[in-house]
Amino acid sequence: MNKDSFEQRRTRLKAFISENLALVGAIGGWFEMGARLAAAVLLIPVLIRFLGDDMAGVWFTYQSTIAMLSCVEFGLRRTFTRETSAAISGGRSHESGDFLQTLGGQRGVMQVYAAARQLFSTVSFAGILLSLGTFHFILAKSRLAGVITPDAGSAWTVLTIELAVIFLTLPDIALLDGIAKIHVTRMISGVYALLRGLAMAMGAMITGSLLGIAVCALAVSLLNLAAFKLATRSRRLNSETNSGDRLHQAEFIKLLKMSLPMGAFATGHYVMVSIQPVLIGLFLEPASVTSFYIPFRLISLLNTGAFQIVVPRLPPFTMTICKGNKQEAVRIFSNTMRSLLLLLVLCATLFLIVTPHLMEIMKVSSVPTLVLMLLILDGGILYLCGTCADFVIAAGKCPFLWSTVAWVAIGAALGVPLTIHFGAAGSVAAVIIAGLVSRNTHAVIEAVRLIKSLKDDRR
Repeated sequence: MNKDSFEQRRTRLKAFISENLALVGAIGGWFEMGARLAAAVLLIPVLIRFLGDDMAGVWFTYQSTIAMLSCVEFGLRRTFTRETSAAISGGRSHESGDFLQTLGGQRGVMQVYAAARQLFSTVSFAGILLSLGTFHFILAKSRLAGVITPDAGSAWTVLTIELAVIFLTLPDIALLDGIAKIHVTRMISGVYALLRGLAMAMGAMITGSLLGIAVCALAVSLLNLAAFKLATRSRRLNSETNSGDRLHQAEFIKLLKMSLPMGAFATGHYVMVSIQPVLIGLFLEPASVTSFYIPFRLISLLNTGAFQIVVPRLPPFTMTICKGNKQEAVRIFSNTMRSLLLLLVLCATLFLIVTPHLMEIMKVSSVPTLVLMLLILDGGILYLCGTCADFVIAAGKCPFLWSTVAWVAIGAALGVPLTIHFGAAGSVAAVIIAGLVSRNTHAVIEAVRLIKSLKDDRR
């Protein structure tokens, strides 16, 4: 009786998840965000207390550098996620976009997965070489050289191994995301963030050394790799014996060509959402960075939370495109954009209410209302236009290479004089103007063309 009841509840849960993938995926994204925030709140004061300001600074520099090195995969994960969604749709070729030619169905999914494993093994090796080179030729010759002890050098070696492990996890994450199991990847990643933060905090308290912390981080990353392997086990066991199902060399070359603009798109986005505090720090008083950074991070966090409703809707959009269900694809796009706009308005309202109180609690000088309004406008444009671009990419195209390059170049060129003359407001305005004359407007135009073509095809 109890077993039957358990099976019934399990069946109902699976049915609920399959019918509400977008909602469950968004909840998973919010869980991961909360987990990462909780881990940071736990870890940072512990590191400062048990390592001291200097060694804690070395560790934070290490972590920031490793985060930048992780960009060496340059769009491959996103490419493999999209191609997995296209393959599982069952079609061998897809007229709607520039997808890989796969066998379709489960065999096509495993073709993409095998290619992902092969390429990410190469990426892992490249990441190791780049990481070691970064340490010996940049970090060890910087101002950190005076405080980098043999222990700290060994810690970097361990973090380099962890970086390789993280790259080896990406094929399984792309597989799960591509088959619309984003809630699974977000839940595992959230648990990973919590465990990694807790392990590093314990490492700091027990060993008081960077090496001890790095070893704890590596141990949790290995567990994370095992968890994702377990999550994809059933699909891999069903198809790994088909050793002849490999992508042709021409498809490999095509895949690399597809990942280049997608990698530029993602990297450009990362640069432009991070450039404002850098400009303020370079050209204004240091105190200006602190007063700007708090509202900057708050609106970024709120908008990222709103964006979580978009991510789980992209794989189903790709699947509907590849199956030829144009009407459903248009419906997914329209509902997503309406929901995102509503959430961004709610985030902006909350931001305006909370920010003055938060600044007062932290005893930081307030920023002008104009800056707050510009931050809201910048975030709204960034995420709405970015979502338009995401749907175009999910449809099998990525025409944003040069508009993204122009976005970064114009933003940097405008950012310096506008920041010098108008302060924080000028820094934010530079990013807004640069986006409107390049990638953001381009994204909207391409999205309109896409939806128009889908509506024309269904008539």
